[in-house]
Amino acid sequence: MEQDTVILLGAGASVDAGIPDALSLTERVYERLSARLPNEARLFSYVIAKLITKRARQGGSPFNRVNIEEVYDALKRYVERENDPLNEFVYSWDDALPKAEFNRDRFEKVFTKAVQGLDIRLGRSASIDGSAVRDLSQMIENSLSEANSKPFLGNYLNALVDCLTDESADQEYLTQLVRIVERQCISLGSLNYDKLIENACMRSGFSFDYGLSSWNDRRIVRFDPSDVKLLKLHGSVNWFEHGDRITMSEKGAFKRGMIFGGQGDKLVHYGPYLQIRYEFNKHLRRAKKLGVIGYSFQDLHMNALTRFIHEAAAAKWMGLDLTLAA
Repeated sequence: MEQDTVILLGAGASVDAGIPDALSLTERVYERLSARLPNEARLFSYVIAKLITKRARQGGSPFNRVNIEEVYDALKRYVERENDPLNEFVYSWDDALPKAEFNRDRFEKVFTKAVQGLDIRLGRSASIDGSAVRDLSQMIENSLSEANSKPFLGNYLNALVDCLTDESADQEYLTQLVRIVERQCISLGSLNYDKLIENACMRSGFSFDYGLSSWNDRRIVRFDPSDVKLLKLHGSVNWFEHGDRITMSEKGAFKRGMIFGGQGDKLVHYGPYLQIRYEFNKHLRRAKKLGVIGYSFQDLHMNALTRFIHEAAAAKWMGLDLTLAA
């Protein structure tokens, strides 16, 4: 059978497998932060409240849920506000960063140990327990440092990854999908970070390739022979970035290989992402058919890639002959 189709998956393609959509993810991420990192959860909820307030001021309903990417964008901009060019024009920022709580019990114990070294009896020289004083000084320094520290944005992504790996529902429909892809498709493009397609391939006994086998050595995206060419346009939960390099692992010490956020963050200059988009574009231009599953056409960059297909389909309907080849 001729392989003449490209399939594009959006977030909706993973919902029936137990992965929450972009609106449900906001609540799931908050729940995980609350259980493990209460300070981060407090800032996360604060940002959500501000976004709801903004929507209400614009005439929207305060009862509609908030998209996780919108929350992360606002959170990232707030945490990194010192680098924002508008920072110099803002008189004051609403400072909601969580402050470290001072450990009073610990302070009193260390302080008591220090002053106990003082011999205040008349006629005796005073002495101080030097190690206790150093402990006391270090504790004060740490408290001040923690109070002025910024939340680690990676904690929010880690909570997100936990939600994206909680695959609790039947995935047989994805097994059927990869069988179709293996027979009929040039490639499968995905905007999702989860590993549902990889798992479906392994259940079916199909090999898959991200096109990254030559990336670290030669900085090119090239596909090795495989049953399924899988282009993960925004990265994956099992990708980790070390500079410009990408490693595949279930856990890693480096930054997650995930382009997460709103429209402005969907195109990045580092890593293989632009080349992956270029490969996907080449496959689209070879294809006779494009199948879209669970994508709501909210990504402006992706819409620009598929626009020529819409135009070609319209031209064909009008009786015009347009060549789709690159």
